[in-house]
Amino acid sequence: MNSSQSNPSSDAWVPPPDSRAYILTPILITVMTISSLLVLLRLITRIFLIKAPGIDDLLSVASLALIGALTALGIISVQYGAGTHVYEVPPSNFHIFSVYVTKLVTTTELLFVFSLCMVRLSNLAFYFRLSSDKWFVRGIYAVGFLVISITLIAVAFVLSKCKDVRDLWNIDNPNRHCKSFNAEFSVMIFHAGMGILIDASILALPIWIVFRKMKFSPKMVRVVLIFCVGALSIIAGILRLNYSLINVDADMYVHTLQLSSDLNIETIM
Repeated sequence: MNSSQSNPSSDAWVPPPDSRAYILTPILITVMTISSLLVLLRLITRIFLIKAPGIDDLLSVASLALIGALTALGIISVQYGAGTHVYEVPPSNFHIFSVYVTKLVTTTELLFVFSLCMVRLSNLAFYFRLSSDKWFVRGIYAVGFLVISITLIAVAFVLSKCKDVRDLWNIDNPNRHCKSFNAEFSVMIFHAGMGILIDASILALPIWIVFRKMKFSPKMVRVVLIFCVGALSIIAGILRLNYSLINVDADMYVHTLQLSSDLNIETIM
């Protein structure tokens, strides 16, 4: 493969005017900027104002780093055809785009799984600050076990999709033996469904302890409403699951935009 094929320039091909690729970069940059500011404010508050940093802050920084890498891949994927219909990609560049999108998809899957795990563990670690109630702590550990388990299952599946792990990033290998899309789709739906259940559990834990420890008052209502912001992650998960179910076809280029945006938004929430 010559240099022009192995490292195609973004000037060689421009997405058509109706491509969703043009809104992908602004969306990802906006989401990343918001998440960075939130984490920065959190660290300033914990370190300099409250002076009580914890493991949850460390996990939030780790998740931000992973989200940053995920966002960068989303932006890079635009020049390789993300957000554009397959039939709109020039035949001369189709194979080049297929190779790079395949590589990006595998790496993006792993980054998403790990970043989502870090975000959820960060939330659970923060909950230890709320109460030392025996059942509440047990609930945190139980949900944490589910988070780690579903993450390990997802990673194991991604790495076992091809007989040779290297083939996950090597679409040109003529002896490439990988699992069918149907098998991958089933695991993807399972992971999304479990994610919704886990996010609902993470949301319910603090609300349950608030109802147990606080008397009904305007203050309690405000506290509950603050935690209910986490319901956005559940909504994002449901939308992603629904979108995956109704958009099962070979036109994965255009769907990459929707999935990439949903994954980033869900991770931030």
